[in-house]
Amino acid sequence: MMLAFAASLAGMVAGYSAPAKFEGAPVGGDDGAATDGDEGASSGCGDGAISGGEQSTTIGADQGAGGRHGGWEAARRAVAERVAALREKALQLADSDAEASGAFSSAFALPPGTDHHHAAVRVAALGGARSSAALGGAALALLPDLDWLSREGNPAVAADVAVAHAALRAALTGARTNLSADLALYEAAPPATAATAADADLSALRDTLAAMDAALTTDASGGGHTSA
Repeated sequence: MMLAFAASLAGMVAGYSAPAKFEGAPVGGDDGAATDGDEGASSGCGDGAISGGEQSTTIGADQGAGGRHGGWEAARRAVAERVAALREKALQLADSDAEASGAFSSAFALPPGTDHHHAAVRVAALGGARSSAALGGAALALLPDLDWLSREGNPAVAADVAVAHAALRAALTGARTNLSADLALYEAAPPATAATAADADLSALRDTLAAMDAALTTDASGGGHTSA
């Protein structure tokens, strides 16, 4: 859910942004404060963000023609579309993750030490790992867009970008922790049968874990991220 919140907030920011780096692009009112079009956008945790955000793809009418640089506007629209799609995907992934968690309950309810128990644990662990990797991959995909918004967006909504980044880091940390634990559990459970085709997923899952580690390490060091 933290990923859905981060994507929702990023979408709201994209809707309210004005190009900060192009000459003549107005940012808020004459005194630099947020205009009526920005009202509520810099509140960090406004009702719109919590409920999913408006996912607006238009700049407020009071921004004026001076801020409508063609290349910037195309980039902003692309960001808004991606984060809107990601928000919906994040909600679906949250439902899938809940189902994966339920499989653990069923597996651990079986008599311990039996082949049936070990096999069920491995299936549940692999399913949990796949779910966590999908969440982590979606979170990683949002990083470049948040970086773009922090560089090119309206400074009046910088606080919202910071909140979205914090929510994204929380989602990424949770997914990384679960993925690591699921992989460890899968590998610790005695295999009831020979290696299956499912084991081929392990390499890809470990790659995703490494990517999440790298992103969190870069973020913790203050190095930031760069968009592709």
